[in-house]
Amino acid sequence: AIDPAVVAIEEAIVVIVRAASLPRVQDRFVAQSGVAIERAVYGVLREVAEQGSVRPTELANSLGLDLSTVSRQVKGLESAGLLARAGDPGDRRAACLTATPDGVEALARLRQVRHRFFEELLANWPVEDRDRLAPLLERLAHEFRALGGQL
Repeated sequence: AIDPAVVAIEEAIVVIVRAASLPRVQDRFVAQSGVAIERAVYGVLREVAEQGSVRPTELANSLGLDLSTVSRQVKGLESAGLLARAGDPGDRRAACLTATPDGVEALARLRQVRHRFFEELLANWPVEDRDRLAPLLERLAHEFRALGGQL
């Protein structure tokens, strides 16, 4: 039999992911940040900023998306001045993507809105509960990300 705690964790994560992924929630984040981007490109901008410099194929792999989808999203971010494309110094045939200073600023504004959302969501939680939950979620996220490379 499956551990009831595992079932509860899985079901809670499904609820959280579904709720956080709702277009109206994502549109709220974008609107409150004042950043004029499509909600779908947040993950692309965040991943590029976190990696520093990344090839489009590597970006698609890390996001689990088709290269054609990532290419469309990257073009929009480039047009908005949030990403820049440059030649890869290690392979002149390839290109690397980096976040521009405007992209870094846009990402910071989007993250600030998201942080405020969670601050409001957890406002009634005792500090001790938040302090216990944070490292457990970080651990789960780390393990989930590591597993993603194996799937």
